[in-house]
Amino acid sequence: MPETIVIPLDQPVQIPSSPAKQFEAMWITQVLVRTLLPTDQSGGGLVTIEYVPMNATTGEVLPQPASISSDRLMQAVSEVPEVAQAMGAILLAITPLKNWIASQSE
Repeated sequence: MPETIVIPLDQPVQIPSSPAKQFEAMWITQVLVRTLLPTDQSGGGLVTIEYVPMNATTGEVLPQPASISSDRLMQAVSEVPEVAQAMGAILLAITPLKNWIASQSE
């Protein structure tokens, strides 16, 4: 493992203290859905939602990414009604999205 090399700055950087900030919401930065073949009955599949904390009033985000992830997507679809609804919405959106993309190149 390489050693850490510290290179001193000519002028130190100082950040003035500031009042505490609150980040009460999530700003979604990425959604990844991977499904399995229809013949796979393992209940697998993958869903990962990446987000950063956000202050909904000011719009400020805290650049500390976090994620929610499961490798049992199909099990979640069958057991969590909101996940089933979200998956259904994704499937319903495929054709309209493809049509919209095609119309943008005209």
